[in-house]
Amino acid sequence: MKKKPKFLRQDVHKVKRLKKKWRKPKGMHNKMRLGLRGHRKSPSIGYSNKKEIKGCVGGLRPVIIKNVGDLNKLNKSCIAIISSKLGLKKRIMVVNKLKQMDVSVANLDINEFLKKIEKKEVKEQK
Repeated sequence: MKKKPKFLRQDVHKVKRLKKKWRKPKGMHNKMRLGLRGHRKSPSIGYSNKKEIKGCVGGLRPVIIKNVGDLNKLNKSCIAIISSKLGLKKRIMVVNKLKQMDVSVANLDINEFLKKIEKKEVKEQK
């Protein structure tokens, strides 16, 4: 299987201020838009990932955790993503439960988070 090409904007190698980010070519005589040989490739459906791995984070299926009850959805083939809308009180409960379950979290370092909370509690007690 061939490697997927880097899809870059047209003339990104010529103009310094252009970011190396995909932008669809829209010109009437644009060779890249027409898909002519010798010009950059454009993204198309043929370059998509397989259904089994689409949306996976490091090979694991992501599960968004919005409350403590959502922890029941997790297993070893899943990775947890803690919702940004979750408050601190419930977040602490969820993180402690995740540490007990030994499930990985994509958007949070559990040990660092718990140390930060402990420091905060010590400051409040003083």
